[in-house]
Amino acid sequence: MKKIYAWEPYFFIFFGLFHLHRIWALVDRKSYASFWIGILENKSFPYFLIIGILALLCILGIVTFFRECKYNYWWRWIYMFGGCYALFDLFAIATGIKFWHQLLLWMFDANSPWWNVTWMFFILLGAFVAVLGICLLVKHKKTMVLFILFLLFVSCRSSWSGISDGINTITQENTLNSTLSTVALQY
Repeated sequence: MKKIYAWEPYFFIFFGLFHLHRIWALVDRKSYASFWIGILENKSFPYFLIIGILALLCILGIVTFFRECKYNYWWRWIYMFGGCYALFDLFAIATGIKFWHQLLLWMFDANSPWWNVTWMFFILLGAFVAVLGICLLVKHKKTMVLFILFLLFVSCRSSWSGISDGINTITQENTLNSTLSTVALQY
């Protein structure tokens, strides 16, 4: 049976927002390039935090792809292709593969005629992935809402007899109290 795990929509929303931050690259080339080159070359806490989060999410996605191999949705292929690419990217950055470092320097060259094309690709990719995540969230939440309503219905049905007994008891007590009040007023 096909299943959307609760974390999957947030996975895509996170990666979508991560790619959408690149709008900054179109607004201010130099500060964007210097920020990311600084992160990549200094390898301080933010670098390891970003690397750690991205690596864990990619591994989680790839494991989910194989775990649900019989019942995969089409979008789980993103875990395989995107996850493997991202893990290679993280590995190449961490180990300092020369070719990859040169490619990154070219990508962050603020004077490159390909700057807008490069970053627009990532922005469009981010928009697609974020919208996919939102659609999955709506689909998952709708399923969750229906499940919760079902549970409430079942629990209300089973406890309805207790509620109706309670209402009958309250009604009987109110009738008894009003009868006693009427009798007390007569004397």
